Amino acid sequence: MFSFTHHFNPASRKEASVAPKKIQMGLMVDLTGSMAAVRGEVRAHNHQLVKDLFDAFPELEVGAVMVGDDLKPGYMVRHLPLSSGSEQRKITHFIDSVPNADGGDADECYELGLRTLAGFDWDPAAQKVVVAIGDSYPHSTTHPKNPGRLEWRKEAQALAKKGITIHAVQCLAYGGDSQAQRYWSELPKLGGGLHLMLEQFRHLRYLLLGIGHRTVSEENLASFTERLERDGSISVGLGRSFDLLLGRRSSRSRRRTDGRVPVEGSRFQVLTCTALERQDVRQFAVDKGLISDPCDYNGEVKGRVYYAHTERTETLRPGHHVVIQDRRTDEFFTGADARAWLGIPYGGSGQIPPNPLGPDYTVWIQSKSLNRKLFPGQEVMVDMTEMATVLKH
Repeated sequence: MFSFTHHFNPASRKEASVAPKKIQMGLMVDLTGSMAAVRGEVRAHNHQLVKDLFDAFPELEVGAVMVGDDLKPGYMVRHLPLSSGSEQRKITHFIDSVPNADGGDADECYELGLRTLAGFDWDPAAQKVVVAIGDSYPHSTTHPKNPGRLEWRKEAQALAKKGITIHAVQCLAYGGDSQAQRYWSELPKLGGGLHLMLEQFRHLRYLLLGIGHRTVSEENLASFTERLERDGSISVGLGRSFDLLLGRRSSRSRRRTDGRVPVEGSRFQVLTCTALERQDVRQFAVDKGLISDPCDYNGEVKGRVYYAHTERTETLRPGHHVVIQDRRTDEFFTGADARAWLGIPYGGSGQIPPNPLGPDYTVWIQSKSLNRKLFPGQEVMVDMTEMATVLKH
C-alpha cells in the first residue's frame, strides 16, 4: 500500500558504488499564496528528507532559494548557499525557519530566484541540477517588482551554460492558467531537463530522491524505482514522473479496471498538522498559508476542508461532499460517483461506519466546523482548486 511515511534506506551498495565524486542540487521553491502549504509539508518531513538525501548521496551539496515576492515588509527571495552533509543542521534550520509569503499578485519573482541560483558556488567538475518548484509564472521585464529588468529565459540559459540541468516541478496544475503552463513547460527545455508534476506536496521527498538518482545515472534511478514499487511506496502520479525521468512511455493510466474515474491528482492536497499540541483548525489554516487571519476562516475556507472518517459512525447529510482516496495508488474520487460508491446519493442521508470501504480506502467528509481541534500529526485534506478562488499568489 502506498504510504508517504514508509521508511527505507535510500542508498544501496550498488547505487553508491557508481555515484560521482560530487552532486550539487539547487532548489527553488515558491512559498507564496497557495504554494505556502508546501512549506508545512516539507517541514513536517524535513529532517527525514535531508537525511535521506545525504544517506543516498554522501558527496551531495544542497542549496535553496525560497521565493517570497514581497517588497515590504516580507522578502523577495531568501537563500541558503550550497551546503554539505556535515551541515545538515543548517539546512534543516533554514527550511524550518523561512516564513511563508504573500506576493499579492499572480506573477512571482522566479527570474530573481534563477539569478540567485546562478550565483551559487557551482563546481565545474560536479554533476549539477536545479529543481524549480511552484505553480505560477515569472515577472515581465517591466514589472515594478523586477527593478533589475531580469528576463527569466536569459537567467535559465545562464544556468544551463554552467552545465546545470533544470527540472521544472509544477504544482497545483488542476485548472491552471495558460501563462503558468507555458512557463513550466518551457523552463526545463532551456535547461535540458524535464517538466514534472508534483501532485501531492508530501511526495516531494521521493521525487527529489528520484531526481538525485537520475543525476547519477539512469541505472541508479531504475534500481531506486524498482525498490519503491516493491515496497508499495509509489503513487500513480509519482510513477508517471519517474517514467519521464527514465525516458520511458508511462503505463500508469487514469483508466481503472473498476471503471471509476479519479480527479486530477493535484486538486486535493493532504496536509499534516505540524503543531506540537492540539491546534484550532483556524490556526491550522493560517499556518498552512490558506488564510492570513483566523477570523477569515468562515468565509475563506469553510466547506473546502475535509476530515478522514476513521473513528466513529457518522451521518452523511444530503448536501455533504465526500472524497474517496485509494491509498494503494493515491487517487481521489469525488462528486456523485463517490456518494453512490458509499450507497448514499446526493439528496439522501445515511449512516456510514468507520472505514466503510476497508483499509485500502480513506473516506474524507466535508466539514464546516469552526471549532474542530486537530492533533499533532493529523492529516487534513483541502480542495485547492476551490481555494484558488480565494488565495492570493
